Formats: sequence, structure tokens, C-alpha cells
Amino acid sequence: METKITVWSGKAQISGFSEPACADGQLLVMVHGLSQELSENPAIYTGDDHTLWIYFPHSCFVCDGLMEDYGIPGALILREFPFSFRGNTEALEPGEIICSLEKDRLRMELKNVSGREFQELCDLCLWVKLDSSEHCRELEDMLRQMDWRNEFAALTRTRYVERVMGPLPQLHADTHFRFLPLSPEVHLGDCVSNLSVERQKELWMVFFQDGISPVEFTYMADILAEGTPFPMFSWELSLRLALHEAGIRVEYPNHGGFQVWDGAGKRRLFNYENGTAAERLFLKLLFPAPAGQV
Repeated sequence: METKITVWSGKAQISGFSEPACADGQLLVMVHGLSQELSENPAIYTGDDHTLWIYFPHSCFVCDGLMEDYGIPGALILREFPFSFRGNTEALEPGEIICSLEKDRLRMELKNVSGREFQELCDLCLWVKLDSSEHCRELEDMLRQMDWRNEFAALTRTRYVERVMGPLPQLHADTHFRFLPLSPEVHLGDCVSNLSVERQKELWMVFFQDGISPVEFTYMADILAEGTPFPMFSWELSLRLALHEAGIRVEYPNHGGFQVWDGAGKRRLFNYENGTAAERLFLKLLFPAPAGQV
């Protein structure tokens, strides 16, 4: 890669910010903020040297505004691992902004190849160089689980996530996913009902394969009982996808009713009144009329 020249640098007095619990969490919050500002999720690419490229195509930012809004988070991330804002300048050449902290001052540095000053950075890309392939995989997975329309991230509870995200708040300690709030107003019920189809399917697979009803189903059962509107079709879709993957089939005998069989040919029995929350949601989605034991 070409050597970039510093075309401008400056410092600004800062105050009133708190240290992040972890750089990973700081990056997630930054990406969520940018995604909401642009109303789109970024494209995420990985390099063979433990790098992540978090790319917002067709975006354009005035450098002063970008540094004002995201300079401090960028500098805090840089304390943990190499990080910079990259993209095209208005002259259509690659540009880069690096922010760092020097005591109570934010230092900002604008760089490009030609040495010409620039005011804008378009096709914004956050460049992150991590310390290991494991770190890269974990952070990539966390970023892919985010959606600009949601105020939360549903993270897989890997050992890495639990260790790194441990200091950060979570909405419930016993849910299958670790729900990281990205807004102070977010509630767990809203998070659960708006999980992606892939995440919903994962919950169903836990139920079918392990016989466990994750806590998330309790919240969904309560939402259903209260009559609160929620995206029901996505839960029906995820259920049917999980049924197919788990090899479970539903049959309707000639004498009426229905039967549920697993992949080993064993009949599965569910009870709406006394069963688990997962059982109740399963029966309600497939058979909307109140169901008894089958």
C-alpha cells in the first residue's frame, strides 16, 4: 500500500467522557450509531491479517462532523487495537482519519497519498486490525448480528463474549443469547420479539434437540398471552425451518387432530396448558386454536 502523508493535524480539548468497558463494545456502539444515521447496515469484510473492514458504501461525511461525533470513540478503540476511518476524499483518492487521546485532548490526523487537503470522506470504511483470528471471528459475528432498526445486539454466549463483554450491561443473565442494549430505552420483550429469523431458529433448535425451553420463549409466551402485536410470521417461518432441519414432521391422521414425530420415529407430545413456554408457542403458531395434549 502507498505511504500516506499527513495533510492536517490538530488537537481539541475534551471533557465529560467515560472510559469504555471494552473496545469491542465501543466499536459496536459506533457501528450502530453510523448505521442508524445512514439507515443501512454495513458490509463486513475480513482480511488474512486479522483485519476487519466495516464498509458503508455510498455514504459521505464532512470530516469535521465525523470527528466531532465519532472521534473520541475512535480514539478509545485505538487504545486497544489499530483503528482508523477510511474512504475516498472529494478528489476521489484514498483518505484516512486517525484519532488518538493525549491526556485531556483529542488529536486528529488526516492523511492521503497526494498531500492535498480534503474536507470529506465518502464510502466510509472503519478499518480495524485485531490481535488474533479468534478475535476477528468473534467481532465479525457480533457485528453481523446487529441491525440498525434494532436497539440491541443478540450475542452468542461464547467464552470470548462472556469475558470481553462481562463489564457491559446485559438485559438478562439467563437468556440463551446475551442481549447487549444499544439504547437506554430498550426492553427485553422487544428484543426477543424482533430477533432475526436465524436467531429464532437457533432457539427452536435448542428446544427440539436438547429439550430445553430458553428464557426467550417465556417472554414470547407472555407477549402472546397479553395480545401484544409482534412479528408472528417470522416466528412461524423460523419454526418451520427448524422443524425441517431437526427432521421433525407433523402429520394429520384421518381421524382428526395431529401428531408430531421426531427424526428417530418417536412421537413427541406437547401440552399447551401445563407445558413449557416453548411448547405453548410451538402449538399456538402451528395450531392457532387452543390446544390440549396431543
